Amino acid sequence: FEYLEQDVLLQTPEHERSMLIETALLPYLNPILCAEICRHTLGECEKLLANIAANNGLVSAHTTPQHGMRYHVHPVLRAFLVRRLTERYPLSALYDVRSAAAQALAAQADVDAALELLLPLQIASDENVSLSLGDDVETAANIVQTASHDAI
Repeated sequence: FEYLEQDVLLQTPEHERSMLIETALLPYLNPILCAEICRHTLGECEKLLANIAANNGLVSAHTTPQHGMRYHVHPVLRAFLVRRLTERYPLSALYDVRSAAAQALAAQADVDAALELLLPLQIASDENVSLSLGDDVETAANIVQTASHDAI
């Protein structure tokens, strides 16, 4: 984590660093999800993500016919960013961040990822990063009711 702090995060421009931290709970990134979570425009998120992927070896872009462009954050960097997220926000605000992330995933028709976020076994696998917000069964139930049964 010291390496990530000194050689990765501090070398990342503030607006990119902030976006990475605020989206740390997401299993992957794309411009639409980032725009939902960070309140940037879609165009700003496209540029930020492309720049991050070009300059950070721990964030990679993948395109698939089914999902289009997705950016994947290396699991170690993601665990580090989750730690920074928990330092930035009180626990009560983290519930809202998680709910917003799940709602954004569900709006992208990724109901499975939304439910995994809301009903986690464990958010971070690193023993140094512990974020247990518990289950959010009510939000999960709302997403299931809204989604098509075929999507689940």
